[in-house]
Amino acid sequence: MPHLAKHHFVPWSYLRYFAIDPKAPRKTSTIHMWDKRAHVERIQKTDSVQCYVRGQNTVSGLPDPEFYEKRYAEVDVALGEVIRLLLQTLRQASPDSAFNPKNKDMLAQHIMLLFKRQPTVLRDALTKTENAIDIVKETMRAEYKGFLPTPKLESLLASKSTKQYALELSMELVGNGAEALRNKVWVYCRNETDVPFVTSDYPLCPQFIPSYNDKGMADPGCVFFFPIAPDALIYMIDSVHFLPNQKEYFDNAIEPIHNRDFVLMANHLQHSTCTRQIYSNETLTPEIYAHPDEIENGM
Repeated sequence: MPHLAKHHFVPWSYLRYFAIDPKAPRKTSTIHMWDKRAHVERIQKTDSVQCYVRGQNTVSGLPDPEFYEKRYAEVDVALGEVIRLLLQTLRQASPDSAFNPKNKDMLAQHIMLLFKRQPTVLRDALTKTENAIDIVKETMRAEYKGFLPTPKLESLLASKSTKQYALELSMELVGNGAEALRNKVWVYCRNETDVPFVTSDYPLCPQFIPSYNDKGMADPGCVFFFPIAPDALIYMIDSVHFLPNQKEYFDNAIEPIHNRDFVLMANHLQHSTCTRQIYSNETLTPEIYAHPDEIENGM
């Protein structure tokens, strides 16, 4: 049986910005990792943390079974470069600075591709695709019965694997998710507290305001925290929570964050939402990712 490659669903090009030395090359870059299952913290190479599944994006039957993984690798490079430019702007920003809205559109696409690579999201895509293919196959069998020989029809229906369909959806149809993110008000938060932002193996973290009524990512009650470095995070919240003049001010704005509770809440969401691991450029004590109320009450 051939050896299956490690397919990282949170790539080094993103994790490097949380590394102990973010300028270190791939082979020597290290990060503090907290494993929620094993209840252990260790320093690991950012390219070796357990945010990967072997062979997840391998599609047997293609001339190049690793075709999609190579496409993802190209996206990873672009994501890393966008984050580098955002951080450069954010760290050098003057009062009243704001980002070009074009950055928002590009980053929404990249974030959704990153999100869709999560194993749970990919499995959901596989299931939905399998169901859709079954319906399409039965419809085609009924429509072409008597017009095409059965072997020819079955050969046509079997021409693409289910997993290939799902990966095409993951790569190409970022669709409604990217649009939902784009339509949020994006506030670029510059962390000026003594607590670093952390990230995890599920970095796009949702928080549900009580009015949430299950309309998915586009719901007005669904807000997102997306950390991009220990000192930077993108806060995405629906425009209904702003007055018109506030929306115009805050969308793509750079805001200094002095409130430790905001940072702690963002970190708490990473810890509670992650599949297994959270990552930081410094030691991951509970005080970094505990809920603010727990810290106030003495944990």
